[in-house]
Amino acid sequence: MKPILQSPPQQALPIRALQVILFALSAGLVLFAVVAAFMRSLDERVSGTAEIAQLLAYVAVGLILPSLAMAYWLRSQALKKVVASKEEALALIRQDRVPVALSTATIAAAAVAEAPGLLAIVTYLLQAPPHVLAVPVLSAGVILMMLPSRERLEDALRG
Repeated sequence: MKPILQSPPQQALPIRALQVILFALSAGLVLFAVVAAFMRSLDERVSGTAEIAQLLAYVAVGLILPSLAMAYWLRSQALKKVVASKEEALALIRQDRVPVALSTATIAAAAVAEAPGLLAIVTYLLQAPPHVLAVPVLSAGVILMMLPSRERLEDALRG
């Protein structure tokens, strides 16, 4: 099996591309929450879904910590693989590129962090209380904390 980091540099994801993907994920969450708030403001009637929405709101809040743990685990596992070929990875980073293993894990971790936020927005649409919209804001914040930069990537590889 070919080592992950021995792919040609053009196959490594540019740092800027990963930044755009993460910004898009977090902005999508926030915009979806704004749209949901607007939709709810148009029709405030409470239906039989309020009880289900309340339960799902608790589930969304409860997913925050496990999602953070999973996102951290995904990135740390990828970082271990990348550290095994540290010099090659540093060479890619100096070219403003992210090793494939790390960029893939970062996108997967961002998707995991996004899940509680999406669930919270859906529960809000189903008549959950407005404070549930804090969850997508937290999810977006977690995703933005994953934003790569050359300095952050180099520091992570150097330990």
